[in-house]
Amino acid sequence: MSLGRMQWMVLAVVVVLIGYAVNRPALPPDRQEAPGAGLKAQAAPDQSGKPMEDRVAEFLSRSRVQEPWSQGALEQHAALRRLYAEFQGFKDGAEFKRYGFGAGGPFGAWQDAVRRVNGDLEYAGLLFDRCGLTPDDLIRHASDGTRDGAGAKVKADAAAWAACFEG
Repeated sequence: MSLGRMQWMVLAVVVVLIGYAVNRPALPPDRQEAPGAGLKAQAAPDQSGKPMEDRVAEFLSRSRVQEPWSQGALEQHAALRRLYAEFQGFKDGAEFKRYGFGAGGPFGAWQDAVRRVNGDLEYAGLLFDRCGLTPDDLIRHASDGTRDGAGAKVKADAAAWAACFEG
């Protein structure tokens, strides 16, 4: 499983907060503050003079800005778009409903191709930032479509994938 930039940033903030809580000197009970009280005043500014919470807010606002994709990422997106189109062609077929991605089945090569695209961590991260999806999510979406009772989730995932490939 790969983590997108947003997930890494959240993980970093959690680690910093845990470090802060662990390394905070113990105060006598009569001088203890509520958890997190005074945190804003204690946040160390960086070289620019901005406190930590301002830097985090700035990072969060920039993290959803779509950066230009490299040529390799564009090629991977085109490949995944083709694989999505192939999926649209076989998803409702009786053969796919019967075999799914079973070993030796006719759709194993498609699944392997999606996994190769997912192996490009740069592209997987960019796709997650842009669409909130990873290439592996397409495999899960396809697998969910073969199960009974997965209607609402499958429809929501289908809308997310369609929106991702529109732009």
